[in-house]
Amino acid sequence: MSIASRPPHLRRSNLALVLDHLRRRGPSSRSQLVAATGLTRSAIAGLVG
Repeated sequence: MSIASRPPHLRRSNLALVLDHLRRRGPSSRSQLVAATGLTRSAIAGLVG
């Protein structure tokens, strides 16, 4: 599924998951975010750059 075909609510939901983790745990590496959220490396990279 290309980025353009993903539902906008999915991105918002994933971003909320990442932000919630960062609020609770503080600064985290991408690999820590992958482990904590269950999102893929590419999903994390798409959200945080």
